Amino acid sequence: MAASTPFASVARSHHARRRSDPSRRSGLHCLRLVLPLAILTLGSCSLWILLADSKSINSNHPDPSEIIALAATLETTQQRHTRVVTSGVTATPNLLPPSLPGTLADFRHQPRVPLEPPVRLWNQSKHDYDLVHVILTRFQQHQADLEHLGRARWELFRTFCAPSLRAQTNQQFLWILRVDPDLSPALKRDLLRTVDGMDNVLVVASNGSQEDGLRNPHGNRDITQPNVSNNSSNNTTGSTSVWYGSVETFRSYQEASQTRMVLETNLDADDGLAVSFVETLQRQADATFHTTSHTGTTVESDTGSSFDPNIAWRIYCVNHHVTWQFWAPWRKTNDDTNNDRSTVTERGSLEAQHDLDICVTPGLTWASRPRTPQTFKYMRWHWRIRGTLPRCSDDHENNENNKNNRTTALSGCWSYVRPVQTVEGTSSVSQSVLSSVDFSPLAIRARTPTSAGMNDVATVGGTVSTSTARAKLQRQQQQDDLLWRDNVAETIFGGNTTTIVEARENMQTHLVDIVQDALQGQCTKGHSCHNKSKLALTRLLEQ
Repeated sequence: MAASTPFASVARSHHARRRSDPSRRSGLHCLRLVLPLAILTLGSCSLWILLADSKSINSNHPDPSEIIALAATLETTQQRHTRVVTSGVTATPNLLPPSLPGTLADFRHQPRVPLEPPVRLWNQSKHDYDLVHVILTRFQQHQADLEHLGRARWELFRTFCAPSLRAQTNQQFLWILRVDPDLSPALKRDLLRTVDGMDNVLVVASNGSQEDGLRNPHGNRDITQPNVSNNSSNNTTGSTSVWYGSVETFRSYQEASQTRMVLETNLDADDGLAVSFVETLQRQADATFHTTSHTGTTVESDTGSSFDPNIAWRIYCVNHHVTWQFWAPWRKTNDDTNNDRSTVTERGSLEAQHDLDICVTPGLTWASRPRTPQTFKYMRWHWRIRGTLPRCSDDHENNENNKNNRTTALSGCWSYVRPVQTVEGTSSVSQSVLSSVDFSPLAIRARTPTSAGMNDVATVGGTVSTSTARAKLQRQQQQDDLLWRDNVAETIFGGNTTTIVEARENMQTHLVDIVQDALQGQCTKGHSCHNKSKLALTRLLEQ
């Protein structure tokens, strides 16, 4: 019992002194002696509010054993929260003891704007190549009210997109993330927490287009307009604010872009890049643009760099990449009498892809030398690039079709980003998952019901009736086994399997709500609008 402990003796002695001295008949005075840690943290006023509602303490005649028990509880709680998590929104420790629920708000779940990262101006940073590189991502633009869809996309964002950029071996780029201004406070909080600590990211509350081009002095008004504010908590529709990062950083990049080669890379919020992508792309672009042409002539930029006069701009596409499917299409259901594909696999499935007839969106890059007008019409219709533009030759001397034809060269061409094994962080999958190709993926695409176009998304249902289809599924399963075995999520893309499993489980739990939101989000401004996508989503709801 409390009376048998040394602490109880001290309490009884203090209680006796308190009764003999009317000036000390204050519960607050007693608490000051017993609970110094709590008072220092919350302040005497907050602590009194906390204790006033507690039925276990009587301000006139407190039970010493109850005071000691409460002190021990608070001390344990204080020790438990000594390590304050400062990333995201949990900068304030929670000091509420479990025995006193509801007396004060839980500070851990109160949204806050992250501390502004150090301003990284372009001209004050080290650059291995004389170029300006920005990576462009959008999140839930014009779809802020679709909370389940937004939450699912955030799961993919934190699983694939953000980790892959954090882990880049070359951090000499600016990542611009445009987000719907009306994003819910909870989702905004989690989004900012995901990028907290990065000093080369700019999160902008805007539904504006990212197709203006970095050099366009009249574009990017959602970042550069005079009333823009740093780290504003304003969440009003149509307003513009920088939720994270520095406007000065963007302006320094925009200024540097006027006299340098520019790389503008697309990255959807549910996709990721190989950790060597930025270094690989910048090295290749620098070698392509900053060179002497086959005629021996050069064009000097204002910074002294030499440019091949026959190369004005080009588009870089990713060839080798990996797709992550929400479902594993070869998985059988519990009923082995049919060939229905299963919805159940804890980590989804991975598949190697290459030599497609389109340029995939992750890593798609517009590259141009100074004083070159920029247009994003080809980037907007990424599936038409290969059928519209000629392919650039990687051999300058033998590029007769493009290099000797000034009109064709100056109107642009496309080429693949070529992985170089000497680039730090670049790696290929052991025992190649493709029998005739040294597979070195530079991007990973998440194919889930959150994908607006639903292209290449494996869905449930249907049967595998032909030997050809069964053989294809068998090859996919073999690829999947090798890709997971080689841990490509971590070694190549900077993520980890545990996060993938968690993301899939969370999405599976709310799958019906996600699909319903995805249907509602079809044809909203800036998003695809295809009947086949609506049909695929409707079938998912029916199953």
